Amino acid sequence: MKKPDKFLGLKDYLDILGEEVLEVVNYAKRTVTHVTNNSKNISRGSLFIAIKGSESDGHNFISDAVKRGAEIIFHEMAVQVKEKDITYVMVKNAYYAYAVICEKYFDNPTKKLKLIGITGTNGKTTSAYLIRSVLVEAGKKVGLISTVEYSCGETLYSADRTTPEAYELQSLFYEMVQNGCEYAVMEVSSHALSQHRTGNARYEAALFTNLSGDHLDYHKDMDNYFQAKTRLFTECLTHAGSSIINQDDYYGSQLIGILKHTVTYGFGESCAYRVISSKDPFQSCTECIVCNGAFAELKTSLLGRYNAYNVAGVFALCSELGIDKEIIVRALSKKIVVPGRLDRVYCKSDILFFVDYAHTDDALERALCAMRELNPVKLISVFGCGGNRDRTKRPRMGKISADLADLTIVTSDNPRKELPSDIIKDILEGIPAGKNFCVIENRRDAIFEAVKIAESKSVVLIAGKGHEDYQEINGVKHHFSDKKIVAEAITFYGK
Repeated sequence: MKKPDKFLGLKDYLDILGEEVLEVVNYAKRTVTHVTNNSKNISRGSLFIAIKGSESDGHNFISDAVKRGAEIIFHEMAVQVKEKDITYVMVKNAYYAYAVICEKYFDNPTKKLKLIGITGTNGKTTSAYLIRSVLVEAGKKVGLISTVEYSCGETLYSADRTTPEAYELQSLFYEMVQNGCEYAVMEVSSHALSQHRTGNARYEAALFTNLSGDHLDYHKDMDNYFQAKTRLFTECLTHAGSSIINQDDYYGSQLIGILKHTVTYGFGESCAYRVISSKDPFQSCTECIVCNGAFAELKTSLLGRYNAYNVAGVFALCSELGIDKEIIVRALSKKIVVPGRLDRVYCKSDILFFVDYAHTDDALERALCAMRELNPVKLISVFGCGGNRDRTKRPRMGKISADLADLTIVTSDNPRKELPSDIIKDILEGIPAGKNFCVIENRRDAIFEAVKIAESKSVVLIAGKGHEDYQEINGVKHHFSDKKIVAEAITFYGK
C-alpha cells in the first residue's frame, strides 16, 4: 500500500488533536516518518501509539517500540518510566487519536472522496456491491471496502476484516484518491464505529440494513451493539447527508425515532421506498419499487425476501444521491454475483447448491427461508459456528436450522482456539428433540456427505464461511474454500 509523498512534524499532529491531548513530555521538533500501533512495525522516526485492545495492551510494548526506534509515544494510560530523549503524548482516547493521526498522515483523503457507508448485521456486503454497480453504471469511479475485498479503483486487496484498522483504512482512501476515485463505498462495522476507526470522516449517505444478535462477545448486549451502529448516523454524516433506514426492522424503527430526518424503505405502505416482491422468487427477489406513487420496475438476479430489502435500500440510497432512476434500474437488473452470498455452485443435475456467509442466527434464518421459497423436495443445511466469538448465537442457530431444513449437518467452522466438539455441543443444545440432524465434525467430510445424499430437486446450503478461503484452527489459517469443496464433491459423485 502507498505512503504519503511528504511527512509532517509532531506539532501538526498535536494541533489537529487539540483538546484530545492531555499532556506532552519531552517535546521536541520531530518529523513523523511512520505511524503505527504495532511495535513490530517500528522504524527510525516512527510515531507509536499504545492502544489497550480486547486481547493485548499496547502500553505493554512501549519499551519495545522505543528500542526499535520510535521517537514519539502516544498513550492513554500513565507511563511509569519515560526515556529523556523520547516524546510522550498522553491523550483522552487512543483509538480516536490514532484514527485522526492516520488521517493527517495521509493528508485527509476522505475530504477528496464522497463516502457511502453501510451498517447493520446482515446485508452489508451485498448492498455495498450493488451500490458500487449503480455508481459504475452512472459513470463514476468507485473504491470499495467490504468484508470480501478492498478495491482502490486500480488495485485490489483481500480483506482481513470488514472495516480495517485506522492506518490501513486511511492508506486505502489515500490510494483511491491517487487512482482518481470519486466515491468510496464501505461497510462500517460496529467494532469500527466503537473504536472510532473512521476518525473524522463524513458520509454523503448511510444505509442501515437490520440488526440481530452478533458480536455480543465484544459489545456484551444488544443495546451497546445498537448504540455503536447509531454513531454512523448521529456523528458521521455530512450536514446534508441522507440516512436510509429499514423501517421494517425493529432496531431500524428505533433509529428512525432517534434521528430527525430519515428516508425509509421496506414492505410497508408508509415506507418512502416500498418494495413489491416477485411472484416468482426462483427468478427474482423484486418486481418494483414504489416511491411517491411512481413505479420503478426491475427484475434482479438475486433470490429471497432479504435480498428484496437489500435492493430496496440500495435503490433508495442511490435515488437520494440524485442518480437517475433508469440508471439504477438498469444496474440492479444486471446479473451481479456477490462472493459468498447465496453464491451458486453449478452442476449438471437439477440440484441447487449454494454457499453463503450466514454466520448469525438471523442471517441463517434469512438464507434458509430464501431456500424454502424455492420449494425444494429436500433442503439440507450444513453449518458450524466460529470459535472465540459470541457463544449465545450457537443454540439459536441450531434451532433455526433444525426448524427450517429437512436435514441439518452440524460441522466445524473456524474453531480458532476452541475445541470444535465444544462448539458443536453448544449448537446441539438448541436443536429440539425429534429433529433430523447429524454431526460430522470435519467440514470437508460434511460437505461431501451433503452432496452425496442430495436428491433430484433438492437444495443444499453450505453456510457460515461464504467467500472465506481458509479455516482457522488453533490460530493457524489453513486453505479451505467451501465453494471449491462443493465443486469437488459434485465432480466426485457425478452430480
